[in-house]
Amino acid sequence: MSRALRHRIEYAIVQAFRGMVRIAPRRVSLACGAALGALFHRLHASRREVGADNLRATFPELTEAERRAILRATFRQIGRHVIDFLSFDAMSRERMMPLIDMEGGEHVERAQAEGRGVMYFAGHYGSWELQIIVHALH
Repeated sequence: MSRALRHRIEYAIVQAFRGMVRIAPRRVSLACGAALGALFHRLHASRREVGADNLRATFPELTEAERRAILRATFRQIGRHVIDFLSFDAMSRERMMPLIDMEGGEHVERAQAEGRGVMYFAGHYGSWELQIIVHALH
């Protein structure tokens, strides 16, 4: 199979999956995302081993079973994150805003009222990549 054909097939699969998660209830979509993450954990040995090595280096005091549990939970969370990423741009403001906790918004509003620019800094916590959508809506 040519690389171009493989890419077209992969794109079609992602678009079909994207369409399904956009019409499904959020709890169903997130459950599918967790299942997708669990499947990826099971099938992608090289990524699983990278994660296991990183957890061993970071948490040497934990048992191997505890580190495996963290790794499985992390893969499930990444799957849920992928689902959010596929569906956030299609969500209405009313549906999206209750899902977001924003702190410090008053500082942004004050800076904008004074005609000053704003620079955002965010930790790698939750769906931080999606902050630009939320700030634009806010």
